[in-house]
Amino acid sequence: MEKTVLIVDVESGSVGCALARIIPGEAPKLFAESRVALPIFNTLSSATLVGEIEKTAREMITHASLVAARLRGHESVAQMGIVSSALVFCSPPWTSLTTNNQGLGWEHEPAVASAIRDAIKDVFGDVPVSFHAFGTAAMHASNTLFQNQNEFLLCTVGGELAELLLVDGGHLAGHATLPIGQHTVLRTLQHHAGISAQEARSALRLRGHNAFAEPLEATATHLEKEFGGAVDEMLGEHFVHGILVIAPEPLGEWFARALSQAQSLAEIFPHGTAVQALHTRHLAPYLAAHAALPDLLLMLEALFANKKFNTVY
Repeated sequence: MEKTVLIVDVESGSVGCALARIIPGEAPKLFAESRVALPIFNTLSSATLVGEIEKTAREMITHASLVAARLRGHESVAQMGIVSSALVFCSPPWTSLTTNNQGLGWEHEPAVASAIRDAIKDVFGDVPVSFHAFGTAAMHASNTLFQNQNEFLLCTVGGELAELLLVDGGHLAGHATLPIGQHTVLRTLQHHAGISAQEARSALRLRGHNAFAEPLEATATHLEKEFGGAVDEMLGEHFVHGILVIAPEPLGEWFARALSQAQSLAEIFPHGTAVQALHTRHLAPYLAAHAALPDLLLMLEALFANKKFNTVY
């Protein structure tokens, strides 16, 4: 049965929202995509971030509702505008891995979950809402795209935190978070080069630019130290031959390049490992429709939603 679902993505640096059309036996269609970056604060406060997330999410969910309403006004596409359920994906620090009687499980930050649930209810009414860890969606997509790798490491980079997921045979075998994210790089550039956040994002595309070499090198060294300490404890007897970095451009490629050039990587992975960034071009063939400038995280989550509702692509 065809259905339209609302997708909300909440991480520490942005909020994303989209509608996905799930059609049995077909690739999902992603539309009404939007993402708003949260402010880059000099000092972090959980309460401040939650407030920004609630305000931003309400605005974006309302936008998705308006798109759905316009569709319902046209008979030929009216069914696309009927939203049957909502899937909310949380990244650290809004989700954490815990151990319970059933094994490993994910818990979501109550304040964020409550704020998002209330926002969805106020706009879409009593549609079913389910919460998921973004890492679950990332694992699903990577297992599909990189089936030949028995053991690999996922590095998903949010605004303030990075998450490491050790995947073994399609299952989660290890987990860690790093106190470094996209905003770490941008803050460093802003402070050391005296530029704006937007200029800092552009600077990351200027590889080898002398004006930014020193602060970027310092950030890469910090990343290497944090990454090495976390991975060394997590790997144990696992032999990882691949690292997949998931982060929006241009940060994804920067993080992948920084890790691939880290001198300590050879010590952590004596058998050698390949580091690559996941790009929207890797996912595009698996979706029937998406925005002209695709959102990597929303694409991953649409593919997960497609699997959740028992369709094959």
